[in-house]
Amino acid sequence: MNSYQRLTLINEIAYKLQQEMTTREINILLAPYNLKGESQTSVSSKRLYVQDLLKKENVTIILQIAKDIEIDVSQYQSPIVSDNINQSVWLNKKRKVFISHLSKDRQKASALQYYLLKNDISAFVAHEDIEPNQDWQNAIEYALKTMDLLIAIITPGYFSSPWTNQEIGYALGLNKKVIVVKVDEDPKGFIGRYQAINGKGRLPKDITIEIMRIINPL
Repeated sequence: MNSYQRLTLINEIAYKLQQEMTTREINILLAPYNLKGESQTSVSSKRLYVQDLLKKENVTIILQIAKDIEIDVSQYQSPIVSDNINQSVWLNKKRKVFISHLSKDRQKASALQYYLLKNDISAFVAHEDIEPNQDWQNAIEYALKTMDLLIAIITPGYFSSPWTNQEIGYALGLNKKVIVVKVDEDPKGFIGRYQAINGKGRLPKDITIEIMRIINPL
């Protein structure tokens, strides 16, 4: 398991526990692993709480916790197929989706990444998936070159960012499919012709269902 697989599995554990358990139940579940934090009964974010508990744990413990809460870990134990520029962009045997977003919307992007993974899709979120010691620009360019499609999370300020504009241009230039999720901002320019998914006030799980209908039409 490489660093990207490890991070993705931690995120999957964190989201699952956030949805299914109270903080007390999370502490009871994780107590046998001798994780610190058992004294806390209320936290501002159960997802971030679990991430903090697991971020320094070894892979063996993380895999065992995932198995205990009935997460399929087989995909995390497969080698990554990549080239020499980046060994941790895409999970093996997954459809590849680049999620274009502003840095302020990283939580929205990470939530979509989680639910897309549960639909057998590997999603790249730059603010989550690039390690500090990597050449971030090369990693982003590699992800853009090798993606199957792009999802743009459009919020106010999206079209003022040179990076998101370049990501959209890259996708259109490669004739890749673009799916737009709009939140208080309408698509502009060349992507204005695409029918956008309304993401305002909607759960990431529900947005993902609509994305999957576009990706895999009946």
